[in-house]
Amino acid sequence: MLIAHLADTHLGYRQYGLEEREKDLYDTFREIIDKILEEHVDIVIHSGDLFHMPRPPIRALRVVQQEFSRLKDKGIQIIVVPGSHDLLRRRGITPLVLYDYLNVKMLWRRNPIVVINNIFIGGLEYIPKFYVNILKEYLIKLSTQAKNYEKRILVLHQGIDIAIPIAFELRLADLPKEYNYYAFGHIHKSFNIKYGDGILAYPGSTDILEVNEILDYEKGGKGFFIVDLSSDTPTLHEIKLETIRPQYKLNIEAKQVSILRQKLLEKLKSCDKPPIFHIGIKGKISRHLLENELKDIKARSLLVRYSIHPETISEEQVINLDLDIKRLLKEKVQQSEAAEYAYQLFLLLSNNNMIEAYRETEEFYKSHKWKGVKLFK
Repeated sequence: MLIAHLADTHLGYRQYGLEEREKDLYDTFREIIDKILEEHVDIVIHSGDLFHMPRPPIRALRVVQQEFSRLKDKGIQIIVVPGSHDLLRRRGITPLVLYDYLNVKMLWRRNPIVVINNIFIGGLEYIPKFYVNILKEYLIKLSTQAKNYEKRILVLHQGIDIAIPIAFELRLADLPKEYNYYAFGHIHKSFNIKYGDGILAYPGSTDILEVNEILDYEKGGKGFFIVDLSSDTPTLHEIKLETIRPQYKLNIEAKQVSILRQKLLEKLKSCDKPPIFHIGIKGKISRHLLENELKDIKARSLLVRYSIHPETISEEQVINLDLDIKRLLKEKVQQSEAAEYAYQLFLLLSNNNMIEAYRETEEFYKSHKWKGVKLFK
């Protein structure tokens, strides 16, 4: 029995407001389906954040319909769980329900179990840390039923402490040990460990969605897993993707700007599509001079982003200029559900989705019944 395990495709995401980046994610998704069909898998598991927004653009919905239809035509069963980006916070339903006619089975609290060829597959939608006790209760219930089957898979979109020390929802010890394979999503870095008699794995995001993913991509690429459950212990094979647009991060001193252009030209030589550059410059420099140095580089790149910082900033600060917004919010906002709301609002506003931002804010205030707060006139 072969299973394809992927997660965090974030379809519909227009990174940096660029239509090209939205198209990149669709191209990557098509490549994933191509490779899945080449591997002749029996089941596809998507561990959450299929879409980047709970109300994705029509084009994203259409791409998923087309690609899932290709899997259905080959008799491949598709299992999905709603991730943190797939779920409307207060009301409505996830767009994942649109695809049940394509052999897509959505696992969530209302219907958390499916059995395929005597393989138990249990899963839940993303549950914020604020409700972690509810999550743990459901895990116990699923584990009790899973024991009746020889092969068992748990599908979750949650952070585990061993994989993400900050902003996790569960500790490794919170997980039952009855499963052969733990198909997780939510963390954008590929990660897997042995746990009990099985394997716990995050395939990571399928494209470079945040600047802090660039280094990991350069080391190990992006992709998904093929899992073989035919033996007592599952085996894991990582499939690398080839269509990802290159992104590079460079940090230099202002006095080195004369060699910056040469460094960027060297990077351009190895790119099969226009890349994205993220440049951090420490020290004082004329923006006019910098623009002149980068003029021909910009013409050959999809995007060149740069930031200039004073001499007082430390080298460590330069390296970490690009912050993980979600992690930062969870560190600074004590109430975890409020931090999650703030992050969703940030995503909506960064995508210029004002109507959904309005609804999200209105529902958040209503649900918490904050007295004395008049949100709208």
